[in-house]
Amino acid sequence: MPEQLIERLQNIRVSLLNPYYLVYKFLIPDMESAIRKYGKGDVLDVGCGNKPYQSSFPDTIHSYTGCDVEQSSLRVVDVMCPATNLAFKDASFDTVLCTQVLEHVYDHKKAFFEISRVLRPGGYFIGSLPMAWPHHEVPYDFFRFTKFGIEGLVKESGLGIEYIKANGGKWALLGQMIIIAFNERPLHPGLLSRFKNIIFRITLGKFWVNLVFGTLDRLSSHPNEFNTLNFVFVAHKR
Repeated sequence: MPEQLIERLQNIRVSLLNPYYLVYKFLIPDMESAIRKYGKGDVLDVGCGNKPYQSSFPDTIHSYTGCDVEQSSLRVVDVMCPATNLAFKDASFDTVLCTQVLEHVYDHKKAFFEISRVLRPGGYFIGSLPMAWPHHEVPYDFFRFTKFGIEGLVKESGLGIEYIKANGGKWALLGQMIIIAFNERPLHPGLLSRFKNIIFRITLGKFWVNLVFGTLDRLSSHPNEFNTLNFVFVAHKR
């Protein structure tokens, strides 16, 4: 495969002016919490991109290896290989991280088996997957995942679920979809499309939607796992 410098998440600190603030507002803290609690030993980051979560791991880890199908824009990918054929021996890692990646893997079931294969007994798989999101990285965008789908994939691959958590509720989901609708860049934009985009920019629409819907979601009693953007999960290898 020819080398391509792909743009990926680099900074996990986002502002209210970021169009993806509402998804990161819940995803990043949940990922960091899981990493701090379960990240250990030799770590493999599958679909690592620019390794945005490397600094979230404790200083006590032994090594951090990133693999991806293409080189990243910061040139930090260590090994080129697909998630369905990881270029590592059995039981090579104590922790495997894979976040917002496997929706781009058509045979995601095989990827789960590969992650299970390279995990050592007692190791942890820390992952996240989207449940609601528009097409992206087209045409390599294949699936969305429910809580029950993730649980089934984890168990079928020989791992056990430690926990699974919804990232944000209905207000975060609604606000994020509003921003995406007003922030889209159609190939052949009409007059109405151009007008709404201009108005949204002039009025700082992203800021106000992020502020209002982020606050509404925070004030909700608990996230609704049936109306959420993503799931963060941790699985273990017995």
